[in-house]
Amino acid sequence: GNASAVFKCIESNTKGKQGRVTKREFRQLQDAHEQQVDAKSKLEQATKALNKAMHNMDVKVESLFQMPDAGSSSPSHSGRASGAGAVWFVRKAIDNAKAKAVAGVAFLEVQHTLEEAQVARGLELAMEGGDRGELENWIRVAQEKQVPRLRIQAAQ
Repeated sequence: GNASAVFKCIESNTKGKQGRVTKREFRQLQDAHEQQVDAKSKLEQATKALNKAMHNMDVKVESLFQMPDAGSSSPSHSGRASGAGAVWFVRKAIDNAKAKAVAGVAFLEVQHTLEEAQVARGLELAMEGGDRGELENWIRVAQEKQVPRLRIQAAQ
């Protein structure tokens, strides 16, 4: 499944063959590419599910960081409307995408979304804590990180 391993295999098998690739090697490369596309798709789905949950004010941010219910294997399974485990799914999708050698550009939006979730979590904890100074700091950070406006308004 690792694309770099496939390339190494092809490279080692093509020495002396003037760059020809066998059908078997081509299938390996094709399989690796398909796994890479699938990993990128799962990463995008998990990120969209987290974004959707972040904009749902009925969802407590802390629940996004909890491990999902047993039997949930993707963001689209039942129970996902609550957003429970959305960050867990994103992190798992990141690990899978890295293992499949997905291009680094795909991770930019994901990292931004995870940062938003972390800041929203801090904001929520500051609201529960009652320290006005800390809450104001989290509100400022949340505005900078573009946390959904409704979450910031709820804190104010």
